[in-house]
Amino acid sequence: MSRVHIAPLAAGWQRRLGGQAGPLGPVSAGSGESPTGQPLLVELFVDGLWTDITPYVMTRDGSGSVSIARGQPDEGASLDPARCTFQLNNRDGRFSPRNPSSPYFGKLGRNQPLRVSVPSGNDRSYRFWGEVASWPQRWDTTGVDVWVDLDAAGPLRRLGQGQAQIGSTLYVALAGGETVNQVVAYWPCEDSSTSTSIASATAGVQDLTINGSPSLGSFTSFACSAPLPVMHASGTFTGIIPAYPAPVATMLRFLIAIPSTGAGNNTALCFVNSTGSVKAWDVYYSTAGGGTLGLRGRDATGYIVYDSGASGFALDGQLAQVSMELVQNGPDINCALNVMIIGQSGIAGPSGTASSQTVGSLTYIAIGGASVDTAVGHVRIQTSSAAPTDQFDLQQQLVAYAGETAADRISRLCGLVGADFELIGSASDTVAMGVQTSTTVLDLVEEAALADGGKLFERTSAAGLGYRTRVSMENQSAGLTLSYAAANLAQVPTPVDDDQYTRNDITASRKGGSSARATLTEGPMSVLPPPAGVGRYDTTVALNVQSDDSLADQAGWRMHLGTTDEARFPQISVNLAHPSFTASSTLRSAALALKSGDRLAITDMPAWSPNDVSQLVLGWAESIDHFQHRITFNCQPESPYRTAVLDSATYGRLDTGGSSVAVAAGPSDTSVLVATLAGPLWTTSPGDFPFDVVMGGEQVAVTNIVGATSPQTFTVTRSVNGVTKTLPVGADVRLAQPMILAL
Repeated sequence: MSRVHIAPLAAGWQRRLGGQAGPLGPVSAGSGESPTGQPLLVELFVDGLWTDITPYVMTRDGSGSVSIARGQPDEGASLDPARCTFQLNNRDGRFSPRNPSSPYFGKLGRNQPLRVSVPSGNDRSYRFWGEVASWPQRWDTTGVDVWVDLDAAGPLRRLGQGQAQIGSTLYVALAGGETVNQVVAYWPCEDSSTSTSIASATAGVQDLTINGSPSLGSFTSFACSAPLPVMHASGTFTGIIPAYPAPVATMLRFLIAIPSTGAGNNTALCFVNSTGSVKAWDVYYSTAGGGTLGLRGRDATGYIVYDSGASGFALDGQLAQVSMELVQNGPDINCALNVMIIGQSGIAGPSGTASSQTVGSLTYIAIGGASVDTAVGHVRIQTSSAAPTDQFDLQQQLVAYAGETAADRISRLCGLVGADFELIGSASDTVAMGVQTSTTVLDLVEEAALADGGKLFERTSAAGLGYRTRVSMENQSAGLTLSYAAANLAQVPTPVDDDQYTRNDITASRKGGSSARATLTEGPMSVLPPPAGVGRYDTTVALNVQSDDSLADQAGWRMHLGTTDEARFPQISVNLAHPSFTASSTLRSAALALKSGDRLAITDMPAWSPNDVSQLVLGWAESIDHFQHRITFNCQPESPYRTAVLDSATYGRLDTGGSSVAVAAGPSDTSVLVATLAGPLWTTSPGDFPFDVVMGGEQVAVTNIVGATSPQTFTVTRSVNGVTKTLPVGADVRLAQPMILAL
């Protein structure tokens, strides 16, 4: 009869019931979980304070753990929301949100902030920072074992659920309060073709009445707007402007597109009534100068008391913003009609003084009625306590942020939804984006990351998102170096040498623009049929970049990434409980400090896999319990990100067009005859040595080359990468690190 050891089972049962310290209380330094004797910390944000709930976390007889997953699961996947799961002891009902006896009653809800950290030197390393979306309560039939299966997620989960399109860039700015001067009334005019009125975007302001037969939602040339109406000859929008205190400055602003054929001379495009001595103002069109605008004011009898005359930019066939600005200056009105052509710098238009007149406040508006098919939109009344100086404040919104860098766009969008943002790298190094369209924030963020080729990630030091620029991942030193021989690894790293991510024929297109194609036509990863190549692996990618000029580089860079000729190591695991980590706070801290896109290296690999491993970290899977803290890093090859650096001895050398061993060399031979098959000969300049080349899989250091014709004699130091072999005739010879041009 086998003997059952009761003590561990009893201890586990007591731990489940909360009668014994949980797994995350103080533990011995030898566990690797807490070399300083401090516990892992699980905190819940309750009533404005971070509250330690670690004593209530259960491990279920050692079979459970605090499990964390974040980042990309692999290089072909998009960023998944971070996830943290564990069980909470709920015997006293404190984690039941609707339990009035709970000390947290009324203080627990959906998306409750949660964070998890472990010690790292004299500081803490946050492994997860997210939100608890729900509180699923569980108990057994005895009612003694009561718990909560807590499942928390990073902010990406919430951003990806129930997110409506954010709207056009100008609408977001005007409706979202991004203006310096107060918006009294705002009608976007982005209404659909079957609308029966023009909706107001300002609370308490009436919709505009549609008169005549304008074509709603039919003009699509303003990148900053959803489709706008074309007014036609009889179409107008009219409505009441709500009462507001008479300000110093009053502005009427709107977008307008006059056809290239112009409009009727002296046609009023917009008309407003006011409470001042000037009872009516109208913006009118003149055929002079290629289509210019003027401003008129009339008194109560209809007499024109002010006429600026028409001047400024030629507007026929242009997209423009019009700003009528009336500033009460003592007894007079300073009048200006400032016109901006979208996408161009500067403003122009007539200005002058209406002497001995007052503005008051605007009460009524009528817009449209030109004799031609003029498009209008984003009509608003704004006020200011001083003469306006904000004419250029919405320039970026008016061009839909075209030319904005990818990192700046991601940062701005995070601010729009209240998510903290972290940037690794420089925003100026990221690509220039095309126009921002109306879609979800998450789609726009992912679009920017795709265009630049960097890495999105969820922050662990705050609830927010981060972005790692592509340039910041190039030519970097290892953030963590592990030794295979020193048993730093928790499991054998498994190389994968397959074609899952092979792409050697790439077409990159610009949304609304052209396309470019890059194809690898020679070499072992080329489109040539095997064995000369691997065959064709084609794909297309649509990018929202600013210019078609960048598409060739985009296609070429992506082809470079897709033709990496080396094994992948998708997962690399460590256990911080291993003596090599408990004995080295430096190694432990380095493992905990890795961020998305950091380089991880493995040295001292076995003879059957001789090359050092170098990968970029994409994601994490962590398991923390009484006895271990296991981290599995999701990775992709780092070598494609070693890019050209001018005058660098490592990254600044051009390879030949093709070379091979001309005469067989034995394993110990230090003189090798190399034939150049294409391109220029190898350098013989003494100042260029040493440098590394790969000969038939063996990496050697070249210390000298002689010979003015092919073949040339190489003096080498053998077996730099641990490979020792006979070099046969025809063995490929190439630079160990050729110059690669970055995107």
